[in-house]
Amino acid sequence: MPDHHAAITRHLAILRGALDALGVLGDDLPDPERLAATLEALDPALSGDAFAPAGWVAGTELPAPSWIERVHAFKEQTDELTDESEIPDQGLVSVTALAPELGQRLMSQRTFHRFVRRHDLFPPPGPSLHAAGGATWWTWDALLSDGRWGRLRVEGATPRRAPAGDRWFTLSFDDLEAELAYATVRRCVVGPAWRDGARRVAGLFATLEVSGDTAVHRLAVDRMRAEDVGLGDVLVTPFALPGA
Repeated sequence: MPDHHAAITRHLAILRGALDALGVLGDDLPDPERLAATLEALDPALSGDAFAPAGWVAGTELPAPSWIERVHAFKEQTDELTDESEIPDQGLVSVTALAPELGQRLMSQRTFHRFVRRHDLFPPPGPSLHAAGGATWWTWDALLSDGRWGRLRVEGATPRRAPAGDRWFTLSFDDLEAELAYATVRRCVVGPAWRDGARRVAGLFATLEVSGDTAVHRLAVDRMRAEDVGLGDVLVTPFALPGA
């Protein structure tokens, strides 16, 4: 694996591990399965240079929206394909026997294509309606312009119109209450990611607000020595925002 690929893979692995640790936030967290699948699709260990160049948003250290948009565009193309339209197993065996490197590239490409086709990506195309125990609520997941991941959850009201872009994640709760009368609004934003020197301490900040009050601040932390190739223990600890 090229050195630049290894660095990207390592950072994406840290993000996936920290995201998993933030699962304690439950349904308030932006869809973790979609996020994990998107981060894995970006990983050059799976996709090679298909989505190059990699891009990180300065200040948040999260994948740039333009990088993620390339994955969505690719998925729109591959969703039109089927397993039957790809090179069959026997064909791969024959090619590999004659040209091992070519056979390996074709196998990797097929694996990558199937992964993208079979997984939902973040963010979803629109709002989702949920129901459990007699209660219903709406959620919107969004990729914010600074690379952070957001979820808006609304209980007790049917929104009159769909949100547009980042706007619903930057409005004050007073504004949201005006838009969503008689509703309980919960807003969770994940990011930025944080790194600290050669020890490669890294994590994701998550802030959950409910009806205008900050309910939860959490930091999911992965700790790795620089020479480690795998993830260390994942810790979930409360934290306070500066000035809070």
